[in-house]
Amino acid sequence: MKSSRTASVILWHILITGIYSEFSQTSAQEQEAASCILKLRETEKRVRNEVIEELKKEMEETLKEKLQRINLLETEIALERTRQQVIEQKVELSYNGLMRLENALAICAAPTSTTLAPTTTTRKPDCPVGYKKFLDHCYLFEMAKANWQTARDNCLAQDADLVSINNWDEMDFLLTEIEEHYTTRLRDSYYIGVVYNDGEYIWVDGTPVTFRYWARGEPNCMDTVCKAYISEYVGFKWADARANYKHFYICEKNIN
Repeated sequence: MKSSRTASVILWHILITGIYSEFSQTSAQEQEAASCILKLRETEKRVRNEVIEELKKEMEETLKEKLQRINLLETEIALERTRQQVIEQKVELSYNGLMRLENALAICAAPTSTTLAPTTTTRKPDCPVGYKKFLDHCYLFEMAKANWQTARDNCLAQDADLVSINNWDEMDFLLTEIEEHYTTRLRDSYYIGVVYNDGEYIWVDGTPVTFRYWARGEPNCMDTVCKAYISEYVGFKWADARANYKHFYICEKNIN
């Protein structure tokens, strides 16, 4: 009987030892699995960070390239604008040179008188008060604006008329005086004595216009209701528009 109990105890001990051994093996496997998972997570985190850094670098390089291309395009645009300005200036200079040549040819082609003016020692009278003298003419630079007809009536009332411009010297004199009188004003214009008559432009005294200083594209009105003026809008060249606009004006009269 005693031997039978002993055998039972031994058997129970063997069974418990086996279960404990199996449990220990299972626990070790779980620890190993947990350790493996932890390593995998750390590896995943490291790989993710490396990928993010690479992507950041690629994006930065791409952005730098795009910025460089934008800067190059802006530089090219600026250069193109500069080239356009240079071309426009050359065209403007060529246009002015052509106008000077055309006026010079017109003056050369105009008939001249061979009669010599008599010499005299009599002193020429001064211009009326308010007028500016240039060669043998007097000029009034009127600072009150008026429409064309009123401007001319005011000139005629002073035994003068709207200015007729016959050469570059006279034009330069007028521009110098305009600059002196109106430097504080912006975008002003000044009626002169050019009128449209029977298909052509003439001076108010009926003489042909042999000297011309029209702005590019002018005259463009071609109508008796339009009159000419010197305009700051077109670089102090001549333009034409309807005569009801109010501008400054320039009267001219001979020295008696």
